Amino acid sequence: MTTPSGACPHAHDDAAYVLGALSPTERLAFERHLPTCEACSTSVRSLAGMPGLLDLADARVLADPVPDPPLPPALLASLTRTVVARRRRRATVVAALAGAAAAALALAVPAALDLADRPPSARWAATPGPRHPRSRARWSRRATCP
Repeated sequence: MTTPSGACPHAHDDAAYVLGALSPTERLAFERHLPTCEACSTSVRSLAGMPGLLDLADARVLADPVPDPPLPPALLASLTRTVVARRRRRATVVAALAGAAAAALALAVPAALDLADRPPSARWAATPGPRHPRSRARWSRRATCP
């Protein structure tokens, strides 16, 4: 059974059920729920072998765990330098891109405003014509023909 939000109210009870850690009341409620919820049933089936695997673990390893090796004293300083360098590099790249965008805008806006202020005939004269020699000849013939 799922709640209106779509989450199963017993979604976190599967491992506790398999390991026998639920109270009798919770166990009974979960066992009644299992036939109605495919997700919980699948989860319990996938965890079913866990108690047997835990029995194979050596209790001495769990009682006296091996300590982690000490971290080098310069590790924190090295990580801090790396993070600062990356942040500085990112800030430089962002500033350079923003400057390039501002420069492009500073050049494009006056050019667009200059073209907008010209009369239509001057706008056409300011734009380059076709570049291929034959197309120029074709255009020039058309211009001279009546």
